[in-house]
Amino acid sequence: MAERIVVLGIGNVLAGDDGVGPHAVHHFSTHYECEPGAPVEIVDGGTPGFDLSIWLYETRVLFVIDALASGDAPGTLRVFDREAILAAPPPPRVSPHQPGLREALLTAELAYGVTPDITLYGVTGANFELGCELTAPVQAAMEESVARVVEALRALGVRVTRRSTPLDVHAWWEGTSP
Repeated sequence: MAERIVVLGIGNVLAGDDGVGPHAVHHFSTHYECEPGAPVEIVDGGTPGFDLSIWLYETRVLFVIDALASGDAPGTLRVFDREAILAAPPPPRVSPHQPGLREALLTAELAYGVTPDITLYGVTGANFELGCELTAPVQAAMEESVARVVEALRALGVRVTRRSTPLDVHAWWEGTSP
């Protein structure tokens, strides 16, 4: 099994809180850094659909941050392990995320014979309308999900440090001001 560890943020940044995953990996990249040479990839996966399975190949551990439409209060952070993801019934196909994480895990298991340890950090969204901003409760839960990923990476022996000053880097969806 590969040593690669992937932190994957998925979601549509143009649909409000659905973009929590890409916002999370941007936050991680600007506020934290992993030790040089650490086998950690921080990835904005967008709305991967079938491409989701590429992040399962030759990966030892996968952390996914994504939005949920769960009926919980906005900003609720729920954590799911591999077994919980596989136990969930397949949803109807109505979103650009699909096929989803469950289907990608099953496909990878058939194709590669092995899948990574996986943890999904799901944040219940409030607003999925056109716009790039996260609502306040989702912003707070996004930061909490990143803190939990940092803790999990440290538990795996990866040295992760908080930057003394966050990088002043605009996310690709923010553009730049003249």
